Amino acid sequence: MIPTGNTDFTGTMGGTPPQNLTNSGEGTVAAYLWLVDNSGNEAYNNYATVALRYDATFASPTNFAEHMGSSDNVWQNNILTPSFDWSAPADISGIEKYMIYFGPDEAGAIPTDSTGIASYSTNAPEGTSYFRVQPRDSAGDGGTPSTSLPDPGWPPE
Repeated sequence: MIPTGNTDFTGTMGGTPPQNLTNSGEGTVAAYLWLVDNSGNEAYNNYATVALRYDATFASPTNFAEHMGSSDNVWQNNILTPSFDWSAPADISGIEKYMIYFGPDEAGAIPTDSTGIASYSTNAPEGTSYFRVQPRDSAGDGGTPSTSLPDPGWPPE
């Protein structure tokens, strides 16, 4: 709603800038600002607007699949490039990228790569590798990392 008069909206701020505005919940809220001089003159039609966007949701991907044929916790010798995909989580600010861990550490806390789409292919080293995905949304929130998905890779000799 665009202001049509000097008293259209509630809330005034006084004092030295900067001033803090508060958003009441997740989503986008428009804030309209206009000044009042020391003589009390104000002009709503000389307003500025800013969109306040707030996203506090931590998104987590679901429905993981490896679609090149490797089986969970089964030694194999023919899948050299496992390919994973997952369902992109809904997020109010949108998913910016997915932080990927693919390596020998079951906890896999430090990402080894990233992707902007809900799939990932890589070369499998010999031994057991673990795959984890952590979404990062446009607000900078990092979601909960997926649980480790073991990709056993090549059996030890």
